Amino acid sequence: MTGLTDDHRKDFTLMRNMGTILHKGAEERKKEMEILMTEIQGQTKIKELCDKWKINIGHEPVKIEGQRINGGSIQMGKNN
Repeated sequence: MTGLTDDHRKDFTLMRNMGTILHKGAEERKKEMEILMTEIQGQTKIKELCDKWKINIGHEPVKIEGQRINGGSIQMGKNN
């Protein structure tokens, strides 16, 4: 995050509280996204704009299958 002074970075309580806000788990992010999408769909002005631009916002996030790739190892001189 940008814009923090050195005093902010030294403040343990501030940094801990920011960490709980900024570093959320996948399930919590998914729930927040679903709430946001529901709120967006409930706004009449947004509905009008979406209809005008022919945009369709679904009710839940798109599910995508992924694959986790493990990192390799770094070998230096004499395999150390």
